Amino acid sequence: MPLEDGPTPDGEPWQPDDELLVRFLLGALPEVETERLDELSITDDQLARRLRTIEQNLVDAYAKGELLGEILARFRSSYLASPTSSVHLRPVRSR
Repeated sequence: MPLEDGPTPDGEPWQPDDELLVRFLLGALPEVETERLDELSITDDQLARRLRTIEQNLVDAYAKGELLGEILARFRSSYLASPTSSVHLRPVRSR
């Protein structure tokens, strides 16, 4: 689903769903959408908090062996390959 600009029909600011944010964190979005979410994550504190929560949930699910299929493959190839992301896994790996 492409990113939307502007408010929703009820006047509230648009917020991406969790599935889109997971795809963002795993590097599975087109460049234009990735750039837009990068910008929003800096300017929108609520979105930044949601991203941190979703990221931690992904790490926890990985540690518990709960990631499967494409999400597991993307987590390994994208998230684990990132030097900044692997910082979050140090406590998990030391267990």
